[in-house]
Amino acid sequence: MGKPNSRNKRSVPGTIRVAMVNGTGSAGVLHFPSLLQHPRVDFTAVTHRPGSRLESIATREGLNQYQDFVEMVKREHPDAVYVTVPPLERFDVVSALLELGCHTFVMKPPSLTTDQIRQMALLARKQGLLTGVVFYRRFSDVVRKGKQL
Repeated sequence: MGKPNSRNKRSVPGTIRVAMVNGTGSAGVLHFPSLLQHPRVDFTAVTHRPGSRLESIATREGLNQYQDFVEMVKREHPDAVYVTVPPLERFDVVSALLELGCHTFVMKPPSLTTDQIRQMALLARKQGLLTGVVFYRRFSDVVRKGKQL
């Protein structure tokens, strides 16, 4: 675990506590900065692979860090969890998070098969939870600023 989160915006009305479950590659690093910069997000914790680029960013930002996402959720109590694990792992991770009662966001594709997506949707509905698929490139600052220019 890392040092206590110094970025706590919880006292600001309308902020939400967000945690990230990260896998390999640059996906988390691409999504991560926009979440850190968002004024209504209190980014609380991450799980990551040891030695990943996300680990160095999370350390620099003072975020709590975990190896086990279940432990992270039980300790941090995030309002939502952002999942960037590879598609092969995504169904198991998202299903577990929904069972834990977490609103969950995933990057595209949400899972490997339409049946897995249906099962996740049914579980979310049963638990009364929100889910979403994130398309970070459309809404990144660089794209928005480019369109404005």
